[in-house]
Amino acid sequence: MRARIVSVLLVGAGLCGLVGCSDDSEAGNKDDFIAKLCAEYMGCCKAAGRPSDGAQCRAFYGAFAPAGGYDASAAQACLDEVRARQDQCDTSSASAPSCGRVFSSGGTKQPGETCDTNADCVAPDEGEVECVSEFLDGATVRQCQVQLPGKLGSSPCLGTRDGNFTSYAGVDGLPPSGYICDKADGLSCNGQTGACESLAAVGASCAGSAQCLASAYCDFSAQQCKARLAVGAACTAQEQCAESTYCDADTDTCTAHLAPGAACTTDAQCAADDCTNGECGAGNDLGVTLLCGS
Repeated sequence: MRARIVSVLLVGAGLCGLVGCSDDSEAGNKDDFIAKLCAEYMGCCKAAGRPSDGAQCRAFYGAFAPAGGYDASAAQACLDEVRARQDQCDTSSASAPSCGRVFSSGGTKQPGETCDTNADCVAPDEGEVECVSEFLDGATVRQCQVQLPGKLGSSPCLGTRDGNFTSYAGVDGLPPSGYICDKADGLSCNGQTGACESLAAVGASCAGSAQCLASAYCDFSAQQCKARLAVGAACTAQEQCAESTYCDADTDTCTAHLAPGAACTTDAQCAADDCTNGECGAGNDLGVTLLCGS
């Protein structure tokens, strides 16, 4: 069984499932599309305290978008999907699947065929494509794999998505296609059954915290989901503490996160999970850095 943690920020050949757009006009060409994406993302850049003139964003897309292979209909669908997002600063591509088909990588490898990078793989009609790898029989194997949004009962499941990260702990081997179970949809991937299942409520059995609702964690000694602990409660691990708190290693208690600018010694202490030079920062989101600058 494989267990990997990867960012889903820049999935597939399309780099577009990152931002929100509100312009109803058609995305006539690649440059128009990039300009609209960057213009809409600048509000998120400003909120993050980053440059908001769009220069970094346009340079980033201009450097990585291919010279050809632009799909205007997919671009418009992408804009429609990201406009519908509640969180316009959402950097995942799960809620805007059309964005991954705007730019074609020119790849020719079919699902299940060997590959070196994502760009080697043919863009799928639905879902996302990734050149996945696994250590099998003493050697590393890389193959193109189509990853589809999972629903309750979808099989084979490949892993569980939680925000911008996906924990790959599903079926063994490298199936040509499979499903990603998203915690935002109330789902997780059961590596034993190989299917997407509903997140477990407090009191239900579990084998890991990824199986429990966001408000719960898996108590391994009891193999049961338990409610996350409030500020002041005794703790032994970070996952036991409620959101907006951390498990203080010095006092072994759940403690409220520190605000940006506060003195810190570890990332876990900070609300943005970013302790730099002894001070809590506003965040270290790679996507924001790539599109806004530092």
